[in-house]
Amino acid sequence: MALSLTVQNWALRSLRGTLLALFALPAFAQETPPIVKTGAGGLAVELGGHRLIFPQPVWTVVSTESIEQAKVRYNQLAPNVESIVLLPVDASVVTWTQLMGVLVVGSPGYTRDTQLASVIDPITEACASDQLHAATFGTEERGAVILLCGRYKPTAESIAVRCGGGIILATVLESPMGSAKVYDEWCTPSFDSSNAASWPISEADLGRYAEVLVSVSSFEPIAPAN
Repeated sequence: MALSLTVQNWALRSLRGTLLALFALPAFAQETPPIVKTGAGGLAVELGGHRLIFPQPVWTVVSTESIEQAKVRYNQLAPNVESIVLLPVDASVVTWTQLMGVLVVGSPGYTRDTQLASVIDPITEACASDQLHAATFGTEERGAVILLCGRYKPTAESIAVRCGGGIILATVLESPMGSAKVYDEWCTPSFDSSNAASWPISEADLGRYAEVLVSVSSFEPIAPAN
């Protein structure tokens, strides 16, 4: 399925916070939940009262233990609110140029629209005027959004100075008991976001990553033990 490239004037919402803000949280001693490989080649983890399945990070090569090709940073932000960020093994929270993350909120009132706002709002605020373009993949019920910022504002507090621009690919999932987002993020040099030929990640690769993200990801509540 091809990307559908559109320019959106996203309405800002009251929800605030950024994907990168997770790195600024205090590093308390927290036990990372097991992340296991599924039979279909995805990764599964239990967070916020749900079982979340998501793809292997895009930088990993075919391996029986793909999670060993990533550093894992886990945070329990509140009861039933948990996040995991995966980094390449040779990267750090200071030097990364690509990462993968998930955020699960196990609360019935936290909808997919709220999760989507938490993806869109921060990059909308941080991106320079006329430099934010959006592409969609799939359907509203089962799809992904790709946000391309060709140039961040110099005053964007949530963005590392070394990131001239950036790309976020995300899908959001909902159950009767909460919602989740699964995302890939790239820190890039500046580029012309209106010209696909200049994108640091090609349109073909983004389409391929989006297809895998949508087809693999699932989110189901964990049934209470009898």
